Amino acid sequence: MSSVTSVAVEVFKYNNIISLRRISSLILLRHFVDNAINDLLHRINVNLLKTLFVTPGLLEQYNIRYAEQWVRRIDENFLEYNTGIRPGLNIPSMPPPKNLKYLSNKFFSGDVSGTIAESLFIYLLDELGIEISLVGHLRPLKKKNAFLPDFIIWDDSHAVRLLISSSSYQPPAYAEVKGSTSNIDRNRLIKALLQLNKLLTKTSDCGIVFFAFKNPQNFNYEALVLEVVT
Repeated sequence: MSSVTSVAVEVFKYNNIISLRRISSLILLRHFVDNAINDLLHRINVNLLKTLFVTPGLLEQYNIRYAEQWVRRIDENFLEYNTGIRPGLNIPSMPPPKNLKYLSNKFFSGDVSGTIAESLFIYLLDELGIEISLVGHLRPLKKKNAFLPDFIIWDDSHAVRLLISSSSYQPPAYAEVKGSTSNIDRNRLIKALLQLNKLLTKTSDCGIVFFAFKNPQNFNYEALVLEVVT
């Protein structure tokens, strides 16, 4: 499968900037997230930021250098997850005991889908002209439930302005990346914003949410970028 030359992944940017200070309550945050997901599905208030023609071998190189989880062969995993085909498991001829059922298909791994998303994010940054040597993966804090954003970006070139439009922005920018083998999960998008909220404290602080998902209509990989400020 790795002989495939490229796979197209459309990346959309939401036109509304998320101000965490203005969306101060969880109820308002849920409402904003619901609107963003609805707008994306109906192609309202979003712009096509970039169509990535993903070369699997290059995606694997980004995986090796930037992704958190020790998951190799993302090139092959990406192609299999993109087609969505799950191999069937062996089912014995004997029926299972009462109240039990056989598992018929493999589950997609959350670690793999997350690693695909992180690798696609770096792929996007490189395609936009952002200097990825100035991008690093943050380590989680040791305190329980102390989750931080995934990436820190020190580049301040014009290319960053394709993702961050705030006039008060000063590097670094923080990015939280989520991946899914189905549509965007509302609660995981909310969690991404709350993780950014831990580090966005000054008016010059800016963040990015990158959510890679499978379009429920055509089952192709797509991604949404949200710009986040304090």
